[in-house]
Amino acid sequence: DRISIAVEASFSEISGSVKEKIDVILTFLAMLMLMRSRILEASQDYLFGDIKIKKLT
Repeated sequence: DRISIAVEASFSEISGSVKEKIDVILTFLAMLMLMRSRILEASQDYLFGDIKIKKLT
């Protein structure tokens, strides 16, 4: 829901309000599917760093 409003966000911002581990996993999988569909682009500055997500469309 947050990524539909913002053009850029971090994965920790998006998943920050999620309380259950399974919901974090599902959020990450949904992000991967949106990347595959070329709706999102993700980058990471360093190993194990926060993932930056950018909306493409």
